[in-house]
Amino acid sequence: MRKVAAAVCVLCVVSLYAKDKARIVGIEIGEEISTPSGDVMTMSGEKLETWVTYYSESPAYFTWATPERATYFDMADFPNVQYPFFIKRLKNIFYEHPDHLWDNDQFTFKIYADDGSTLLYQSANLTAQRHPAETEFDLGADSIEITSGGFWVSVRPVSATGYPSCLADGVIQGHSYYGSAGSWTPWTTNFGELSRYAYLSWASLEHDVCVASIYAPPCGVYVDTSYAVACQVQNVGTSSETFDVECLIKDTGDHTVFADTQGVLSLSSGASRRVDFDDWTPLLYDEVYEVSFATLLGRDMNTHNDTLMRSSTSFEEGEIAYDEFLADAWWVVSSPNAASDCFATKFTPYYELPFYVTKGKVYVNDTEPAFEYIGLFPSSGNAPDISNPYQTIANPSATVAPGWIVVDFDTSLTQIEETGDLWLVVKFLEGGSGPGVASDETPPLSLRSYWTSDMTSWNLVDDGDWLMRIVHMCKPVYWDASVLSIDAPDQFVEPGTPVSPQATVTNYGDSTATFNVMCYIERAKDLVYADTALVSELATDAQEQVTFDEWTPGVAGEVYTLSVFTALDNDEIPGNDTLSMGVQSGMPGGDYLIWDPDPNHISGPVIHDILGGLKLDGDYTTTLTSYIAYLPNYSSVFVCCGQYPNTYVIGTGSDEAVALESYLTSGGNMYLEGGDVWYYDPTQGGYDFNPFFGSNATGDGTGSISSLAGVAGSMCEDMSFEYDTDLSHYSDIFGTGDATLVFTNQGGEYVAHYYTNSHDGHTFGFSGEIAGIIDGTSPNTKTELLSRIMAHLLTGIEEIPVDIRFSAVVMPNPARGSATINYSIPKKSKVSISVYDISGRQIRSEISEMGPGNHTFKWNGTDNEGRRVASGVYFYKIEAGKHGKVGKITLLR
Repeated sequence: MRKVAAAVCVLCVVSLYAKDKARIVGIEIGEEISTPSGDVMTMSGEKLETWVTYYSESPAYFTWATPERATYFDMADFPNVQYPFFIKRLKNIFYEHPDHLWDNDQFTFKIYADDGSTLLYQSANLTAQRHPAETEFDLGADSIEITSGGFWVSVRPVSATGYPSCLADGVIQGHSYYGSAGSWTPWTTNFGELSRYAYLSWASLEHDVCVASIYAPPCGVYVDTSYAVACQVQNVGTSSETFDVECLIKDTGDHTVFADTQGVLSLSSGASRRVDFDDWTPLLYDEVYEVSFATLLGRDMNTHNDTLMRSSTSFEEGEIAYDEFLADAWWVVSSPNAASDCFATKFTPYYELPFYVTKGKVYVNDTEPAFEYIGLFPSSGNAPDISNPYQTIANPSATVAPGWIVVDFDTSLTQIEETGDLWLVVKFLEGGSGPGVASDETPPLSLRSYWTSDMTSWNLVDDGDWLMRIVHMCKPVYWDASVLSIDAPDQFVEPGTPVSPQATVTNYGDSTATFNVMCYIERAKDLVYADTALVSELATDAQEQVTFDEWTPGVAGEVYTLSVFTALDNDEIPGNDTLSMGVQSGMPGGDYLIWDPDPNHISGPVIHDILGGLKLDGDYTTTLTSYIAYLPNYSSVFVCCGQYPNTYVIGTGSDEAVALESYLTSGGNMYLEGGDVWYYDPTQGGYDFNPFFGSNATGDGTGSISSLAGVAGSMCEDMSFEYDTDLSHYSDIFGTGDATLVFTNQGGEYVAHYYTNSHDGHTFGFSGEIAGIIDGTSPNTKTELLSRIMAHLLTGIEEIPVDIRFSAVVMPNPARGSATINYSIPKKSKVSISVYDISGRQIRSEISEMGPGNHTFKWNGTDNEGRRVASGVYFYKIEAGKHGKVGKITLLR
């Protein structure tokens, strides 16, 4: 062809050091690459999750050994990892040498048991990223549990050539192999370790939520068309969580074109849930949008699984061009050689698989003569695979010159299902020299244009880009069934009472679908129930509720995981097939329920831990909805509304306000804390709790609480605390009302009170937060304060400090088996001594006439019927005339 000199490819000889392995050229041994991050630790610094590897971070070799390349992880080399642990993520570093170009970048990860033969997991085909990028894969819900021994992780290239090739170091440790399951050959006899990593988790995190999968939008979207936006989230921690989920869509200029946040309420441990956002309408043609979903939980202990992303391309059809439409020159073949002269351009598509190539385009300077063909070809060894075309179009010609020759491909032949470059080839007619193909020779150049005169040696054109283009479009999703919701049972079920699970499914695909829906119920990983229902001929975007056979829950206290999933043949988006939820046998109830709607969830967990340490039985939740029907089952309810600016307003007329009002008017006992809930919130539409608490809120507060002092004559008069000012902002203050005022702040303003209302319910209110109280020496501790609060709530007893005219002391305390109460009275009196359990039930009483002076009452840990009582916290009450004393006994067995 005119003006183009043949390109010469000089191949450097690379010495081979082992089977299909070569020294890396251009990377010095010892050069650092990025160190893996992502360790998860407890607050005390104890690791819970971490990467493990034998790779030294010093690349020295690369290998394309086949069929698999594996690393054996001997857990004796990682003593900090504890059984059982989970393999959550895998990572490998791939290296492409300029003299050993990949013919394929597809591979799979495999995990084998300690024996190297038992397959535990195999991923779908993945795309290798080239060094220095790291190729990381998250197993998601398919995390593999290892209870003993080690494990193997292998990379298996899809191509028989062994590409993509893996990076390795030069440090010999003897853990890298090649071969296949049960037949492994040491690869590292003399040459180091493969760059293989596994991310292990060996402890259940209390707070960990994640985005499990993306439902919508699809990878290809049409301009000016409205699309659903949805994802699936999962609670992989051990605590029920309330949190927000954010979706952001950005264009290629990093401009946010869509933003929406939705709340997830009370997602129980192990459960998953679909989250739907506002619809989105793409407006820009041929734009690659970045769609990201992220969970927003402030106390999340593992942020690495919080975000999932996908690209979504807008099209009618998308065109790939490497020229800038500058026809700086026209090129023709000067000496045709019997149908062997061709021009070609190499394309790297940006659509997700699968997609169609719909057109090929070549810009020419004449309408005659025609080319022999324009064809689309796969890649083979950095050249078009001429022997294996997708399609060729014979005798194409332009209708206008200069202008485009446009050929329409048959999409049944040009559906692309494998990753790799594509080639558009122009083949000149034998004996012809034209027409001329335009070349853009204005820098920068893409260096993707080639020519050949023999159909074998393809020469790079280094001074121009052919004006050759392809048009492609995303393949529509034909088959996609999904679980929208689990409709029954509720979170709580009656033991021994049959219930029929129900779920709603939908068809997101473009074809009418018939498929099975399966329901599994597990207890401690044992399958206890399974059923399948058939959905027939479900139309696109239609929904159907599925009812399964009855299931009978076991005894109270058993906890189950119920999962529903669709089983559609050839489902193209399996990530949206499954939903799960936690189910508990037995109705909730106990000594207390903590409702913690505070957006920061700071105080509720602290209260829960302390009450549990006092041997009280209760539940913690961040949303009240699931518990409203069961409030009467709780002896007390704790509500934490937070501090400005992170407060929760219980709106007048809301389901929560109505439920709590009903509970209080029925004689329920309630603790309520919050900086604005008393004075400010009722002026802004919040429910007014003051009448139930006997409180007189007089102002919004002028600053932060920094200290607390017990009010004389109250049950906390002997207490004083320092207070964390970060957990108090403009906390409400109180004046004299019906309630007993119990604490003042550093300015002498009242900030807490207790009361027994007209419904015989006992209440305690605080405009600070329990979590803000800083422990001092006894009795100035949060535990002692909550013990007194619970004594008031559950029994109406005020644990008042010793009156100087009346004294009593318990010896020993804690007491093992029995306790002696030594007391003193100032004059002859009728003395009443009572012992109450934590629920307020009187279990022992004694009344006798006693003279002035010191006396002793010995309680042997039995009730009035002589029966031994259980270990736990008890309260005693001594009354003598107008004087009295209440205290606590901890009984041990």
